[in-house]
Amino acid sequence: MSDASTGLVDDLADASNILVMEDGDASVHERVHETLLSDLHDEAADVFVATFSQPGPWLDAWADHISIETAHLGLVHLTEGDTREGYRNGAYVRGVHPGDLTGLGMAVSDFFDGVSSRSSPTAVCFDSLSELTAYNDVRKLFRFLRVVTQQINRAEAVGHFHLNPVAHDSQSLARLRPPFDVEVECSEASGVSVSRTH
Repeated sequence: MSDASTGLVDDLADASNILVMEDGDASVHERVHETLLSDLHDEAADVFVATFSQPGPWLDAWADHISIETAHLGLVHLTEGDTREGYRNGAYVRGVHPGDLTGLGMAVSDFFDGVSSRSSPTAVCFDSLSELTAYNDVRKLFRFLRVVTQQINRAEAVGHFHLNPVAHDSQSLARLRPPFDVEVECSEASGVSVSRTH
């Protein structure tokens, strides 16, 4: 791991809910994901991801870095299409419409029901909040995030919530920020900075 990545991991050592502000650069996004999930490599980890991306690349990455046999893995594909669910490559995968925050919340609760008695490192990733705002009112999304971040706190897990700040006005950003204890700002031009929100 690079010195910069090590520094970021150290800065976030006691963080629970992290708002990751990215400028949309794909290479930055990939590096941030790798760094934030680095502590889970080769662990009997528990991971939940809600993503607009296809499940395949996530499942392949988990197979490369996490002990699938002992991990508890959940993935929600946020899609307007296929909403089937079932096990794939050791992970429980389900499709949820991005406007269905109730269904998404149930998937999060189901995941935490499976980790409640475990002591493995646990990470939750939402990729991304910006795309969720295209389907949900910001106030409604804020209430949803309040509930999810409280679940993450109770489980002593770590949550990474990705957001592209240029896609939102200042009022929307102000409404979405309160549930998070740390903000990480990332861009190709200015690098990475960490700030505490509480």
